[in-house]
Amino acid sequence: MNKNTRDILISLIALAVIIFGIRYAIMRERLSRADLHAWYQQENETEFAGSLQDASVEWGDLREESAEGITYRYADDSFAIVLDRSTNTSESEARDTLRHEACHVATWEEEPVHGPKFRACMSQRTD
Repeated sequence: MNKNTRDILISLIALAVIIFGIRYAIMRERLSRADLHAWYQQENETEFAGSLQDASVEWGDLREESAEGITYRYADDSFAIVLDRSTNTSESEARDTLRHEACHVATWEEEPVHGPKFRACMSQRTD
């Protein structure tokens, strides 16, 4: 490979890295501004026929818990879902995590937490 060809190839690779980096940054910014509660409501309607109790949904930092998402049930029986900002790096990943957490809302009383009812819930959800 001559010097000219090598220089052109290096330039094209550098340009591709820049373009994909910009695309990734735009996608991450769009994801951080997503209306997660609207996604939950959509999931509830399409996958649970509107049977789920409403839940607040927000981004959070779950690195200490080593979790992609966590569902909480408060003393007043309301639910909150937190999606980890660092592990849900695409809309597809965030929606998959939200679907997982919605199944926790649907099967809250089940022990163990990822027992047969939960697994059945997950297997019934579409991708």
